[in-house]
Amino acid sequence: MAERSKLFYGWWIVLAASIYSFYIGGTYFYTFTVFFDPIKDSLAATTTAMSLAFMLQRLEGGIAAPISGYLFDRIGPRKLMVSGTVLSALGFMLMSRAYSLPVFYASYVLIAFGFSFGVGGVTQSTIANWFVRLRGRALAGQMVGFALSGSLAPVMVVLINVLGWRTTVLASGIGLLIVGLPASLVMVHRPEDKGLLPDGDKPEAQAPGTDQNQDEKVGSNAYKREVDFTVKQAVMTSAFWAMALGFTLGNFGMSALMVFETPALKEAGVSRNVAAIIITAITLTSLVGRYGFGWMADVYSKRGAAVAAIGLQAVGVLVFGLISSDRLWLIPIFLLFYGPGYGGSIVTRPAMQGDYFGRKSFGTIQGLLFMVGTFAGMAGPVIAGWIFDTTDSYRLAFLIFSGFGLAGMIMVFLLGKRPRLPERRVQPAAATEQA
Repeated sequence: MAERSKLFYGWWIVLAASIYSFYIGGTYFYTFTVFFDPIKDSLAATTTAMSLAFMLQRLEGGIAAPISGYLFDRIGPRKLMVSGTVLSALGFMLMSRAYSLPVFYASYVLIAFGFSFGVGGVTQSTIANWFVRLRGRALAGQMVGFALSGSLAPVMVVLINVLGWRTTVLASGIGLLIVGLPASLVMVHRPEDKGLLPDGDKPEAQAPGTDQNQDEKVGSNAYKREVDFTVKQAVMTSAFWAMALGFTLGNFGMSALMVFETPALKEAGVSRNVAAIIITAITLTSLVGRYGFGWMADVYSKRGAAVAAIGLQAVGVLVFGLISSDRLWLIPIFLLFYGPGYGGSIVTRPAMQGDYFGRKSFGTIQGLLFMVGTFAGMAGPVIAGWIFDTTDSYRLAFLIFSGFGLAGMIMVFLLGKRPRLPERRVQPAAATEQA
């Protein structure tokens, strides 16, 4: 009984994942945009050539995601995260010595490859395995790290100005080993591996059966409703493809913003230092979406929360595309819509996946969803870079991507209730209920 009075181990996993996410977001994910111009000038590269690095990173992510998911389902997160952390650290170190575009591309892909196995989908899958009733809020807890990581963007700008981008990148790689390796060792594949149940419930709280004749709400009878689709069964459903394509369309604007936020604001007359502060504001306002939509997903409807989040994000991208030197007053409006929508879309996607397809093959199914989403990650920055080189403006790209986001919102709205397992997999009692 004393053991059960302690903090549920799943929350330690959430904390470790959040700390790791904070570091990665602050040194790589959110801050590549502040490195963009210094590296571009150092290598004498075009905007399109620089954006190809992001395309290669997304291509790698699409290839690695299903492999990482498959390995996660079979060997668990710890070995994947340790190896991924080391690979990403080596990528940072290589980037600090990049004096040509090919070496820069190689280092960027190596960092991305490591992170595909070291964090992101791996930590999300781990948390999804440890929580059912509280899955939305637990995933939001990890995302707090990413949300707060934007506060490091101004710090990175100062370090680049004082030390140069090469020394800053080298220090980031060393720091990754210090932060990432201990966080990796906290990870445990499933609560059952430690003799526990999801959410920290006692054994009597778990009830067998898969009553699927329910809506998307998660209540105290979550275990009665939990399903376990195989990868093949999930891919054969229309829900899988609606989810994959809906979130992919919603992510075009996000993928372009991650790369071109600072250059686009610079075009509008905003300094790099102020643009870094806006990155911080994006991540901090995303806290509202991460927690708010995570709570909504648990208490109300995961699909409804996702639709609202994708819609807010699309409107935010539209407003960003309209920002100019004489319309800087649009920046707070952009933050009001984009930050919560962006944060909410990150949390609701894995929460929906767990509710629709279960925990058994979560990693592999998530990897396949990521693979579909790779198209937006690859195409978004390249399209935006090409439009800039052609029109000398990013505006058209963001207006187009806003339309994509609204289309994605509609697709997720039409997704419907979660699919049912084939009849042969349903217990006789449940089959009688559904007859």
